[in-house]
Amino acid sequence: MILSLQKLQNKSIFFTKIYIFIQKKKQCIGTGTFGKVYLIQKKDNRIIYFLKKKTIKFNNQKIKEKTYAIKILKKINFKNKKQINQIQTERNILVNIESPFIVQVKYAFQNSVKLYIVMEFCQGGDIFNHMVKHPCFPENKVKFYAVEIFLAIKTLHENQILYRDLKPENILITSSGNIKLTDFGLSKSQFKNKQLTYTYCGTPEYMSPEMLKKEGHDFSTDWWSYGAVIYEMLNGAPPFYSKNQKDMIENIKKTDVQLGKNLSVECQDFLKGLLQRDVFKLGNGPNGAQDIQNHSFFKNIDWESFLQLKVEPPFIPKICNRYDLSNIDQDFVRQKSCDTPFEQFERNSKKNNFQGFSYE
Repeated sequence: MILSLQKLQNKSIFFTKIYIFIQKKKQCIGTGTFGKVYLIQKKDNRIIYFLKKKTIKFNNQKIKEKTYAIKILKKINFKNKKQINQIQTERNILVNIESPFIVQVKYAFQNSVKLYIVMEFCQGGDIFNHMVKHPCFPENKVKFYAVEIFLAIKTLHENQILYRDLKPENILITSSGNIKLTDFGLSKSQFKNKQLTYTYCGTPEYMSPEMLKKEGHDFSTDWWSYGAVIYEMLNGAPPFYSKNQKDMIENIKKTDVQLGKNLSVECQDFLKGLLQRDVFKLGNGPNGAQDIQNHSFFKNIDWESFLQLKVEPPFIPKICNRYDLSNIDQDFVRQKSCDTPFEQFERNSKKNNFQGFSYE
């Protein structure tokens, strides 16, 4: 069990409000650099109020359960100010950016040793796990995902956020079949158009030539990754993939992308525009993202209907119940919990406090 605390002031008396979350069989559903993601459920209307360590009120109306994903991060893993800024940036993006195609945070809180981010649970798993089962998606299916991914990235860029970690593992599928981007630990906020940044980060398969050359990168690096992901969904492997990472990096820097004849002319032209080494690639020219939106690959797309989730997805994941994890990468599901993620909060503890982190 994990308890989220929030102090409330009422008639000069301080209360502590505790939301009750129950971990579902210590079930791991994901992992990252600084921590793991677990499946939990929240007991709505079960709110305990404490005063001087004594329970004075317990709201026990009809209980309605909701299932969430909780990201648990150990503070000890954040070694420097830069890493602390990364998690604060991720928290701020999840809280402040509103898009139907970006994972939404529900709660964020902390104790003296850990940070907790409670997010919506995307029960369809991630694109990568589905590509393992079915490596090559048909073009109409890829186009649907490409539209929603584009709208997510466009929203990030409009809010001066450089994503820098677009890859199939970070594209989640909801129970309704729509996509949501997740994991913003490498993102850069307050990033202005045509500004350059030099941090070397990301996954090599999806990193742009300008990132790999360490010459400075901007929003164009996200559009390169976007092209690489679309290519992989169509072909079953990233565009310049090699088991030898050094060779792969050289391929990204120097080799022209090879496109199959099975792709439509519009799709081939679209990928060529995204996967070019000129930093003014498709999406980063004078008209910005509008050039992507206007490309012939997206002809007849009703953008407003997509934003309103009115377009029927080409794939609906099979889900038996709200605890069904059959669409989640089973390597995560089989992991044993190596720590005790749900610890009792230390009330009034200010030790190792990440100011401004908590959210409700």
